[in-house]
Amino acid sequence: MKAILDRFFMRLMGKPHRDEPRIMELNRLLLDEDVQTVRGLGEALGMPPHQLRRLSLRRFGFPPKLLLTRTRFLRSLMALKARGAESYDAIDEYYTDASHFLRDSERFLGMTARRFLRLDMPFLDAVLRARQMVLDTATPALGPAVYRKR
Repeated sequence: MKAILDRFFMRLMGKPHRDEPRIMELNRLLLDEDVQTVRGLGEALGMPPHQLRRLSLRRFGFPPKLLLTRTRFLRSLMALKARGAESYDAIDEYYTDASHFLRDSERFLGMTARRFLRLDMPFLDAVLRARQMVLDTATPALGPAVYRKR
């Protein structure tokens, strides 16, 4: 299904934006669990910090640090969801401790991750299952299916 949709939409799209290669590379780097700093992102992209900030804000709506934090949080939240959220052992290793993760949880969800995961979310569950089947990843910016290096 993905290949069919890709072919359909690629015919409709115009000339790629000049930043597209950098945007694709930034997406790929966000998937790399070893890239955890804005400096690391900038170095990997060969961009000075001010250019990275401008690209990140313009194309993603977040400054690079918040983009990295959000990606780490989503990765951890999906790991907790997969394990049933019994303990915080599944959170990303770059969190210093559970309280660090809980601060991000409050920031992005307005509640603890466990409380969020206990909510009845049939639509979210269906979307995550569909994304998993089609793209081989449940959430955007967390799986390699879309942003492979060319």
